[in-house]
Amino acid sequence: MVNKRGFMRVVEATIAVVIILTALVFLSAQRSVPDNRDIGLVLPGLLDEIARNLTLRENVAENLDEEEIEEFVEISLRARMENPALSITVEICNVSEMCFLEPYPDTEQDIFASERVISGSIKNETFYPKKVKVFMWRSDS
Repeated sequence: MVNKRGFMRVVEATIAVVIILTALVFLSAQRSVPDNRDIGLVLPGLLDEIARNLTLRENVAENLDEEEIEEFVEISLRARMENPALSITVEICNVSEMCFLEPYPDTEQDIFASERVISGSIKNETFYPKKVKVFMWRSDS
């Protein structure tokens, strides 16, 4: 008789653990990303990605077709972004110029901007630093 009681307690404990784990899984699946998180904190990390990536950095500094490079940088940054509800635009200009957001998006949301000066590697004979400015906002959809 004593062995049956011990076995039943083990079964009861196992069932209790399974119920608790199931409840935790369902509760964690229902959590969502808060909308009030400051998306401006994402920008410095994206600019660090450009500075660390040798290909992106050299493409920015080479004085090639700026529109093509801006599109390439945007695609690279979008691939690294965790939140698909965020829209970004990249502008590249000379260090002494102001980078503007053109065309201005039709949104009621705040637009965050951050910039960084990027230059090629030390092996390049010419030194043409560029300013990369990233604009980010939450999509209206």
